[in-house]
Amino acid sequence: DGHPFPVPTKVYDETIEVLRKAVDQAKIGHGDRQQAIKNLHQTAVRIEQHFTPNDEMEALIEREWAESRQYGGRTVAGLVGASDPGPRRPPKKQLSLF
Repeated sequence: DGHPFPVPTKVYDETIEVLRKAVDQAKIGHGDRQQAIKNLHQTAVRIEQHFTPNDEMEALIEREWAESRQYGGRTVAGLVGASDPGPRRPPKKQLSLF
């Protein structure tokens, strides 16, 4: 849905590729490679769990929307591309639980 901003697929893909190559090229055994990948995953989960938005979050979201095409931004509607008139932000409306 593009909330809070389109997923930067190019950044994610490049990061995963760099980490995969580093693990593949490391002179370690298969078990150690699996443990390295598991450790990377656990670190990512821990970072996400302890993330606390601050007063600059809105500015970050605005910047991500402005740069979404450059980094292969994707929403559920598809890739935010050159043929697209521009990123369509979802309305800023908190949905009610009841």
